[in-house]
Amino acid sequence: MGASVHHAPRPACSPTQPKFDWNALKKVSLVQDQGNCGSCWAFAAVAAYESSYLIENGLTASDSLPPPPSVDASDQEGLDCSLATDNCNGGWHDSVLDYFVNSGETTRPKYAAAPPPESKQYTGAKLQCKSVSPRQYFAVTWSFVSGQVIPSDSDLKAAICSHGPIVAAVNSQHWDDLLPNNDFVYSTANPNWSTKFPNGVFTEGAPSKVGLNMDNYNLTPSNLDIDHDVLIVGWDDTIGAWIVKNSWGTSFGEKGYIKLPYGHANIGFNAAWIQAKSIQSTIAPTLFSTLQDINLIKSPYMAK
Repeated sequence: MGASVHHAPRPACSPTQPKFDWNALKKVSLVQDQGNCGSCWAFAAVAAYESSYLIENGLTASDSLPPPPSVDASDQEGLDCSLATDNCNGGWHDSVLDYFVNSGETTRPKYAAAPPPESKQYTGAKLQCKSVSPRQYFAVTWSFVSGQVIPSDSDLKAAICSHGPIVAAVNSQHWDDLLPNNDFVYSTANPNWSTKFPNGVFTEGAPSKVGLNMDNYNLTPSNLDIDHDVLIVGWDDTIGAWIVKNSWGTSFGEKGYIKLPYGHANIGFNAAWIQAKSIQSTIAPTLFSTLQDINLIKSPYMAK
């Protein structure tokens, strides 16, 4: 049809800007809920990919469902298929980033509908990996932000500008204070939010161990001091905080987000970015997606 693949223009972004927020630019997908499964590593990695896909293809994130989202990579597939050793007891986001590069993913509905079909798109449990095609969500590459376990603020900001939201680990101690109660029932907003978190910034927890070198840092449970994976979508120097997307549903924090002070709670640990393969063409996005579904377009980025 003569359609040409292209990379969408990016908004102006500099690490020296006082504020930047990919979510405000509608380049971040909807907040998800991992439930009682320790699958934060899969959700955060998938969220990083979805943001990159939106940025690379010049698409806008959907505000709600329905209508169908602009990008809808499967968290369940990331949980099931990335590494057999990663499960509801925790894992690392790099395994899912590798999976996007090496195997690609399909959508949440298509993965759930594949045999044996699941009753919902996310089960809250690690299941046997399914082979689903076509897979439209592939990545070109991914990388850690720097050679440090916790990069500097300037390195994190530069990566966010260059690549989009980044996946990173954090210490989530006391984050239950940002929930309605401690048994993960997301029914109402935290009634103490305005008094316990001035300007919406969460300040409890220990300072970060910024600048630790990966080669010299002994990754043992006693000094790891991280227990959760999140997506850093931007920053705000006026309050000295990162803007962070979580995966505990929209009743957590501020509609699923939390603001963490710079140098706090080991935010940025093993921070990584991913670059989605651009499959957007000069054809309108909705038509392009429809033609893919009926196999009239054979994208070079889709598994044969």
